[in-house]
Amino acid sequence: MIRSILISVIILIFLPLAAMAQSGETVYDGHYWQQCRPDVKHLLVNCVMEGVLLGQDRVIGYALLNNHTSIASPECQRGITGIVNTLERQIEKWDRTRFVEALDHFYDDADNRGLTIKWAVRVVMLELHGANLETLEGAPEPSQ
Repeated sequence: MIRSILISVIILIFLPLAAMAQSGETVYDGHYWQQCRPDVKHLLVNCVMEGVLLGQDRVIGYALLNNHTSIASPECQRGITGIVNTLERQIEKWDRTRFVEALDHFYDDADNRGLTIKWAVRVVMLELHGANLETLEGAPEPSQ
């Protein structure tokens, strides 16, 4: 009797976990975005922006100081430094709340929900900076 109860309890504990494991990996797309709480949305936007800044730091570190010697000409170094500094200043000025609202609006369109968050962030960033989004329509999502 005790053994039956113990087995039943174990099954009840592991059954939901097995269902979650069968569902596969989480896809961070518009469907995921829409079910997120507002604080999670803000966290995702901040993570993407911080990831851009970290990525550019790696690029500039490699391009300018690879093994304590530069692989780029002085002109190229100045250009890279200027681009990186400009991007960093732009990202620091972005209104995170406005960005989250723009992503909410973007994902309100059912046709956009299959697009992953990282690509939606790029589209929204271009849109917030006045890019003509009609030129982006029909372009396939880059492979991961």
